[in-house]
Amino acid sequence: MKNLMIFLLGKGSYKDDPKYGVIREIAKKRQAEIFAFNAPMVHKNGFKWFDKREDIAAVNEALAFIASSIEKEIRARHLNYKDLIIAGHSQGAFLAIAIALLKGAKEVIALTPAFYSDKILEEAAYKNFPIYWIEAKNDMVVNEEMKRSYKILQNAGFDVRYILSENSTHDKFEASIVEEV
Repeated sequence: MKNLMIFLLGKGSYKDDPKYGVIREIAKKRQAEIFAFNAPMVHKNGFKWFDKREDIAAVNEALAFIASSIEKEIRARHLNYKDLIIAGHSQGAFLAIAIALLKGAKEVIALTPAFYSDKILEEAAYKNFPIYWIEAKNDMVVNEEMKRSYKILQNAGFDVRYILSENSTHDKFEASIVEEV
């Protein structure tokens, strides 16, 4: 494999998660090896990155944990952030976008994301990568306002490629999205 994909799951555990199958197929299409790790906080379904998106300190702690984990991996492989495909789901999708804005990336693949940080947008140092924003039409977790938050990034000049997955839910994605990214 030539490329490296970082995968940040939302709440849960990546090892047995059904979303991981779609991510595997996207990685295969990009000839990428996946580096995934669990979030540091315990959650009833496994792990989580933070409790509430309004808790800026917890979001910053999650970003620091992710950056540290990624940096160990890319040092070992002699890569940098601009070589990475950063993917995530839900909380992990928000964090994938955030870490790419702050550190750089080759591209971002965000499954059922929401973007809700003016501070990160203000601190964004990198813009030159596509963000594949994949919304699940039947998502009952992410509210309508958050589903439309991709427009914040578009209005700020980011290359957001919006994809609506008609038959997907928050946790189950139709295989056809692999061809769309």
